[in-house]
Amino acid sequence: MKQESVEAQIYLANQRGLTELDWLRSWQVFNFGPYQVEDRQPFGNLRVFNDDTLQAGARLRMQAEENTRVLILPLVGGIEYTDERGSHAFVAAGQTLEVTTPDSLSYEIINPYAEELINFLQIWIDQETDAYQVTSPSFELSPGNQLVPISQNQPYYIGQYDGRAEGQYMLTDSAKGVFIFCIEGAFEMQNRLLESRDGLALKHADSIEFEALSAGAIGLIMEV
Repeated sequence: MKQESVEAQIYLANQRGLTELDWLRSWQVFNFGPYQVEDRQPFGNLRVFNDDTLQAGARLRMQAEENTRVLILPLVGGIEYTDERGSHAFVAAGQTLEVTTPDSLSYEIINPYAEELINFLQIWIDQETDAYQVTSPSFELSPGNQLVPISQNQPYYIGQYDGRAEGQYMLTDSAKGVFIFCIEGAFEMQNRLLESRDGLALKHADSIEFEALSAGAIGLIMEV
C-alpha cells in the first residue's frame, strides 16, 4: 500500500484532557467524562486511553460498558483490582491486567501502598465478547530492542529500545488501525516524532517502521 494513503493523527501529551483531584491525576487521550473535544473521538475500537496517577491508599471506581476489553498496564508500582463479580488481583509493572466482559462491569483500582504514588495506563477497547474473564499475563522488557506481547490473544505489544535502535511492526490485519503510545523517551515512528506520553493513530498502514531516539525508550503498539 502506498505511503501517501496512510492517514495519521498525533495526540500530543500536553494537549490531552486532564482531571486533577487531591487523590487522582488522569490524562485522557480520547473524550472521557467532562473532557469532550471534537477531534478526540474514539479511534477504531479504542475508546478510552487514560494515563492515571493515584495517591497512596486511594481508590478509583470505574464502570465499563458491555462488550468491553479493559487493559490496565502498571507503569510505576502495582495496583489492586476488584470488581462486582468478586474477582481480585494484584498486578505490578511487568504485567497486564486484562478483563473482558459481555455486560457492564463496575470495578475498582486501588493503590495498596501507604506512601507511594502509582501510575498506570487504563485502556478500553470495544469488541464482541461472550465471556467474562480476568487474566494477568506477564512480559519482560529485557533484553530489549524487540516488541513483546502484553495480551494473551490480541495484537498489543510493548518494547524498550536503545538509542538509535530500529524496529518494524507488521500488521496482522491491515484493515485495522494502529495506535502507538510513547511511554518513555522518544521515537521516530513512520517519520513522525513522538516524545514521552505522545500518541499516534494510523489508518491504512501495512507496517510500522520506527527508530528510538533516546536510550531506554519504551513504546506501545496496538492494532485496533
